[in-house]
Amino acid sequence: MKTVYVASPLRARGKRTQQDNEKYAEALCRDVLAQGNAPFAPHLLYTRMLDDAQPADRKLGMDAGLSWLEIVDEVWVATAFGISEGMRAEVAFAKSIGKTVLYVTGPLWSEP
Repeated sequence: MKTVYVASPLRARGKRTQQDNEKYAEALCRDVLAQGNAPFAPHLLYTRMLDDAQPADRKLGMDAGLSWLEIVDEVWVATAFGISEGMRAEVAFAKSIGKTVLYVTGPLWSEP
């Protein structure tokens, strides 16, 4: 079983609400599980205890999430609703430490 870091948008953008994005992230995690892997979506966890609207809390949550990138097997990036600033930072860090980064636009994952 691979450990998979799930990166998807969180903040509301356009007609999508943060709740819409959380549901999307949860669905992506279910897809990862269905493929026999163990997902981790830090933006679903850390925003439960930190206020993403507060810069200090956001930085703390981002830093905690980035630390997980060092131990996961792969990073799966959901692109259906765009790539946010936070996701760009996650992808850049993952690539800088040699992690495999896969992209998804729907339920099927593929390499870029």
